[in-house]
Amino acid sequence: MTVKITVTSIKADGVNFPDYNQALEAHITTNYINTGKILSKESIKTKVNESDDDLNKREFAMVFDSAASFNEYDSDPVRAEARAARDAYYAEHGITYTTVTEYIAPDVTPA
Repeated sequence: MTVKITVTSIKADGVNFPDYNQALEAHITTNYINTGKILSKESIKTKVNESDDDLNKREFAMVFDSAASFNEYDSDPVRAEARAARDAYYAEHGITYTTVTEYIAPDVTPA
């Protein structure tokens, strides 16, 4: 069974998403991508409404090879620290987000 997590963040025009966290990215690459635990990862920015000035919606999705790999990632202390920093930044700048976790049967290809 694979697991897909999708985080959708929405910000107001003129507000920036947080800076790219290079240390977290290196940690994820070393511990999850290079080991085959993360099968795919993508981030897409779009407008919420056509009249918006900024690309103010970001959808970030990752697919894990198993529930065990996802659980390891979800409880990773390095990620927890980065998540806390992100949550504080989002609260300070009025950015909202939702997280959807999908458990996908072995014979179903994640969308």
